[in-house]
Amino acid sequence: MNPIFLLAGAPAVGKSTSAKALAGKFPKSIHISVDALRDMVVSGFALPGGVWGAELIEQLIVARTSAAHMAEIYNKAGFAVVIDDFWDPNSSLNEYEALFQKPNVHRVLLFPNQQAAEARNIKRSGSSEAGA
Repeated sequence: MNPIFLLAGAPAVGKSTSAKALAGKFPKSIHISVDALRDMVVSGFALPGGVWGAELIEQLIVARTSAAHMAEIYNKAGFAVVIDDFWDPNSSLNEYEALFQKPNVHRVLLFPNQQAAEARNIKRSGSSEAGA
């Protein structure tokens, strides 16, 4: 049975890049980005911020549930699956609990050191120095 991976971590730690690279190691694979699923919301999109409102929590639950269902469907069709999502301290990614019960599911937490995370955030923002 092909594997299912969940790559999680803070913003700008390389989840999408790592997920695409990992998926590329298999002859038949899919990369499911939870951000891409959330970007499909046309009206009423809720962004994470200070206090997480009910709309954001609902959208995260729907996106993660959709990603888990997609993973199972593609996996049954013979695909290796790599989901990328951000670490959510509010839910601890409990939305994937049913998926975690499967023997072929692997959880990966990307956790760079502070210097690497700051460098990636600076590069991502287009700024040439920290704090700019």
